[in-house]
Formats: sequence, structure tokens, C-alpha cells
Amino acid sequence: MFISYSHVDMMFVQGLTNKLDEIGIEYFLDEKDINWGADITKTITGALKSCSSVLLIISPASLKSGWVPFEIGQATALNKTVLPLLTHPSLEVPGYLQGLKYKTQLGEVIEVLKNASRNGAGKHQLAEIHERLKKGDSISGSDRIDLIRQIAEGPPKFAGAILRSCLE
Repeated sequence: MFISYSHVDMMFVQGLTNKLDEIGIEYFLDEKDINWGADITKTITGALKSCSSVLLIISPASLKSGWVPFEIGQATALNKTVLPLLTHPSLEVPGYLQGLKYKTQLGEVIEVLKNASRNGAGKHQLAEIHERLKKGDSISGSDRIDLIRQIAEGPPKFAGAILRSCLE
């Protein structure tokens, strides 16, 4: 996840990133991920290309930022999902974001991301299991039991697909 924000909102963003760390969501944050002397534009563009979504912090300061519209423009061009979070519910959403549903409560955003993280982890684990089984890797003993447990605990849609492929 790419976090787009104004540096003026760093205290808010630090609270957010602490929560993201707690729930295990990886994120790009310029303060953390852009090294001294690095090409900022190139680094941001690369991070946007590799992220799955952009969490946009909309605040009075971010509405005045030159970087935020640049990042959202890049994200839109790359067909990334933009997830707007208004820090002040009375703010007027800029025209380029008016078509997007936004959230106003950090707690609600964290709950949505926590659920998405759980489902995403399950999909990733099941995809790995599926690949191992398709390759015909020998899986025995406690590994086999662990894999069966992961399939059983994973999202039903993906577990069913894996089990069907095992029977073919």
C-alpha cells in the first residue's frame, strides 16, 4: 500500500502506520522508504507501480500539496485503487476525487484493512500450496497436515479450487 499525504500530517500518519504495522500491512511511506539523495520522482513512481492500492490522506494540508495530486495522477494512470480518508469530515473533496467513496474514521479504515489483510494472506498461502501441488512436490508428514489445515482455514472459494485440482 502506498500512503499519499502531506508532511504536515505526519503525526496522524505515524498513528496510522503504527496500526498498519500491528496488522501486518506493508506500506510505502516516503519518510521511511526514500533514501537520502535518491531520485524522489523515480522512487515514488516505482513504488506506485508495485503497490496494490493508495491510501490517500485528505486534509487541509494535503489539499495544498503539490505531491499529492501528482501521486494520485500517477496512481490513476496505473489503474491503482485509491482509498481516500478525510481527516476533517467538513472538507470539500477536490474534483478529481469526487467520484470516489471515502472514509472519515481511522478506526473503520483499520478494520477494513485488517479484514483485507486476513483474506489476502489466505489467498497468498493457498496459491503457494496450489503451486506446490501442481508441481507434484512431495509433501509428507507434518507439512502435509499443515497444508491441509491451511486449505481448510482459507477462503472457501480458493480452498475449493485447490482441492478440485488435487483430485484431477
